[in-house]
Amino acid sequence: YYRVNYDQVSWSRIIDALKSTNFTSIHEVNRASIIDDLLNLARTDYTDYFNALSATEYLKHETNYIPWRAAFNGLSYLNKKFAGSDVEDLYKKHVQTILTPIYEKLGFDEPTDETHLNKLLRKWVINWACEFEVGDCVNKSIELFAKWRNDEKQMAPVDLRNTVYCTAIKKGTVDDWYFLWEKYLSAPVASEQVVILGALGCSQDRTRLIKFLTEIIAYDSYIRLQDSATAFAAVYNSGVFGAKIALEFVKNNYDEFLDRFGNYGNIETIVSGAAAQFTTKELVSYFETFVQEFGEKLPAVKKSLDSSLKKVKEELEWYYHHSPSIRAWLVKNYGSKDEDYRLPTAIKPVAYDVYITPYFENFTFDGEARIDMRVEEETSVVVLHTNRLTISHVEGYVSAVEMLGYHETTWDETTHKYTIYLTKTLRSQSRLSLHFKYSGVINSNMEGFYRSWYKDDAGQK
Repeated sequence: YYRVNYDQVSWSRIIDALKSTNFTSIHEVNRASIIDDLLNLARTDYTDYFNALSATEYLKHETNYIPWRAAFNGLSYLNKKFAGSDVEDLYKKHVQTILTPIYEKLGFDEPTDETHLNKLLRKWVINWACEFEVGDCVNKSIELFAKWRNDEKQMAPVDLRNTVYCTAIKKGTVDDWYFLWEKYLSAPVASEQVVILGALGCSQDRTRLIKFLTEIIAYDSYIRLQDSATAFAAVYNSGVFGAKIALEFVKNNYDEFLDRFGNYGNIETIVSGAAAQFTTKELVSYFETFVQEFGEKLPAVKKSLDSSLKKVKEELEWYYHHSPSIRAWLVKNYGSKDEDYRLPTAIKPVAYDVYITPYFENFTFDGEARIDMRVEEETSVVVLHTNRLTISHVEGYVSAVEMLGYHETTWDETTHKYTIYLTKTLRSQSRLSLHFKYSGVINSNMEGFYRSWYKDDAGQK
């Protein structure tokens, strides 16, 4: 098995073919390979996320399971990376955009003559649709769960129970949680118990999760030892909220873990799994504090804790490196919600050098500007105010030596914000120098660089 990478011209042609109305002329296995290769090559820096995300746009028209499965596998890595980030809403909008058509086509109702691949596709689509709140997916899941509560014969379709149960518990009431817990206790088969355990951990209620975790490690627990890993994973995989609660629980109950399981293996697994949810600088800092404090309490797992912390920091570096291009692509395609006229405070100007050469015969001008700045907070965008200028050249340096790379620039007609989307994240306290060349018109609107006239005492204009 191997992946295929191409030069940029070739990738552009392939992506154009994929996004054409005749995309089905490319075999579904090849379509899947293209998506799979692009998302994985972008992840490992062999190509750009501009290519990978652009290719996924064609999925709005895809109805085959194989390419969709490749997309779900590749995009799942990004799901965690952008949870809680400043572009989470834009990323969510992209997933909703490509997912809505296939969700509306398949829906929850399963035809009697449906193919096996379509069954699989529906299961994946509905799971993602509810996770990203596409259409009526959440409401439909809550509705199916409520029908089951009112009539035990009205169970959700077997293939969709994971999603329906989890969504209903995540969005539902305390009574919903206890109803499902009772169903776990009375479930006739182990496979149904495992599905229910996965859903009970989806709760966003702190009290319920603590009760659930306490039950897992209880000496006389109703949860089988072989199912404990599934139950723990349901909590810490539910998101940052569940991951934090899982770590807090481990920190306060590690002796009980030893009594129940005879070793600290479960603790190491939980910490490692929870750490995967921490993808921002703030969350990594939170996890680092946890490792330091808990490592002192329980030296037996210190090596495992340090290993998890190292991996989390490596993933944060990945985010710093790749997020600028992903952010630039998302903003370009889905716009920014920023309606604030004020500039962000992540970067502050230190000094300006401005040069203007006017041409009065045709009332135009050109010029150059050099701006020295200090980075106050980590950022991958530079935002300035400009209006009625044609900027022909942008060049920059970080700390006077490293040339600044950027994907593209945009200008907002309403706020007059000129945004430069960088190819890397600028670290706090670094220095930035930008050089611009520009031209414009000496206008007569009494705004900016404008022209006006008056007559002297002799009537001379």
